[in-house]
Formats: sequence, structure tokens, C-alpha cells
Amino acid sequence: MEWIINLLVYLGITPDKLLPIVLVVGAFGYLFNKNLSRNIDKIDKDLVRMNKDLMCVNNATTEIQTIFKGKGERIMHPLTMKPGSPLVMTDYGKRLVDKSGFPKVFEQNKVRIVNSVKSR
Repeated sequence: MEWIINLLVYLGITPDKLLPIVLVVGAFGYLFNKNLSRNIDKIDKDLVRMNKDLMCVNNATTEIQTIFKGKGERIMHPLTMKPGSPLVMTDYGKRLVDKSGFPKVFEQNKVRIVNSVKSR
């Protein structure tokens, strides 16, 4: 502990100058922690909302797969999607989407879907 005091005295920081420095460092630490906490809370809320949205997509995908399966289609995921960001459909996947009639349904409801996504 004595070496810290010696270092502070060497740097010209005497006990009468120490209180303002401690207050400034403490205030900075408090504000930094508060801001960091607020940003972490915002990120957490965004992740919860994204998870909720992805669950809706997952449920819709499961429903579509169930309908295809009920119609006798066999869906093999490696054949319908390939790596990409976002996932990119293969030619087989595109044929399945076209066969399902989704493009027509999407075109009819495009404005509502876009507005729904924008409102989130």
C-alpha cells in the first residue's frame, strides 16, 4: 500500500488533490456502468424480440412442411437449402416453393407483410 502512496506523491498527487480525482474516476465509472447496463438491456430486449419472430417463422415452416408431407412430398433439407446469409434455396427448393403457390399468396399479401415487418 505504501508504494501506491509513494507513486501518487511522485506524480504530484497529494492527499488534498486525491478527493477530486477519486470523485471524477468514480463518476466516470458509474456513468460507464450505467450506460453499459442500458445497452445490454436493449440488446437483451432485441434478442428476445428476434427470438419471438424466429419462433413464428419456425412454426410457419413446420406447418408448411406438414402440409407438404400430408400431400405426399418428401422434403430433404440438404436438398432444399444451401449455406448462405440468409439461407439460399437450391433449385429443388425453388421448385417446391413455386409448386406450393406461395409466390402468388405472397404477391397478394405483400403490402400487409411488409407493413407488419416494418411495424416491429
